[in-house]
Amino acid sequence: MNKLIITVAPTGNVPTKKLNPNSPLTTEEIVEDIKKCVALGASVAHIHVRDENMNPTSDRKLFKEVLDRLDEDEVNVIKQVSTGARGGENTIAWRGQMLDLNAHMASLSTGSSNFPKGVNANAFDLIEELANKMYANNLKPEIEVFDTAMLFNAIKLCEKGILIALNNIAVSNTSISGFRLFAYILLASSSIKSNALALTPLGK
Repeated sequence: MNKLIITVAPTGNVPTKKLNPNSPLTTEEIVEDIKKCVALGASVAHIHVRDENMNPTSDRKLFKEVLDRLDEDEVNVIKQVSTGARGGENTIAWRGQMLDLNAHMASLSTGSSNFPKGVNANAFDLIEELANKMYANNLKPEIEVFDTAMLFNAIKLCEKGILIALNNIAVSNTSISGFRLFAYILLASSSIKSNALALTPLGK
């Protein structure tokens, strides 16, 4: 039987207590939610944090609180920090400030995405800077792909030697209808050898 790696993302950028009272937003809630998910079989925790107003943030101190608590409680999980918070500056100083902490992985969006109320902007120079800092701190990047251009950007980063390999790709088909099939076709090509592919549920 093939092994299955389950990644849990308990917080994200969008959930609020108003949308769902059970959304884990504080350090304590995030840690406890991850512990419950690990007990049910999750292997990777994709971690977002919130500021005092419960807004998405890249604050290093808040990431450190969550990561340290997971270590203190000896939670057997691969800790993956998000560099994609929609709040704050699109700079390496802000978006990458948590990459020297005690995590194992970090998310790396390889392009920009349009959302109903804003844009997640990722200039190519910023993507390169984030990737370089991840490798400098021995973090494995999870390549986040939300449309076809981002996949080709990831290939370009490999060709430039910025990305060592596309070993972990998280695919979302929310940007292009039918993108899941296209992703499978590309992942079967000689350009990409991925041993981990995460797909979001197909939208209606």
